[in-house]
Amino acid sequence: MFILRKKKIAGDKEYKSVLLVESVWNEEKKSPRHKTVLNLSKWPEEDINAFPDFVGVTAKKQQNEPEEPKSQNVVRSNN
Repeated sequence: MFILRKKKIAGDKEYKSVLLVESVWNEEKKSPRHKTVLNLSKWPEEDINAFPDFVGVTAKKQQNEPEEPKSQNVVRSNN
């Protein structure tokens, strides 16, 4: 299970949803699918952020969200 954040733009409106989903196997189509377990869209953001730690699930990035730049630590020796 994981938390999925979706954003959909239709015309001039933007719709956001936050879902707790489970990966399931679809025998008919022979492919994995997402099954919505719980809709968290109307929850306060602070409760949504605390939820993964509470139930032990991972939080997946929003589908259109850019990756955060990775910091590089450089260790130099004086040899």
